[in-house]
Amino acid sequence: MATDPLQNLPPLPADGNLQPDPGVPAPPATEEKKEDKELNPTPFFNYVVIGFIFIFGVAILAMIIIAVVSSL
Repeated sequence: MATDPLQNLPPLPADGNLQPDPGVPAPPATEEKKEDKELNPTPFFNYVVIGFIFIFGVAILAMIIIAVVSSL
């Protein structure tokens, strides 16, 4: 049977202070890469690009179908 990972947690402090101990060093801050921001500005931008590609793809497919049907 799987063990509950919450059972392995240390007990909460009695005074309710959940701040980290002053003697424990803080984890290193993660730096954001500027090149990632430039290549991928927002997720919304991706959706807009995919939407335009989809719309133009459907339009081109419709033109091909109309050309084939009208040539019959």
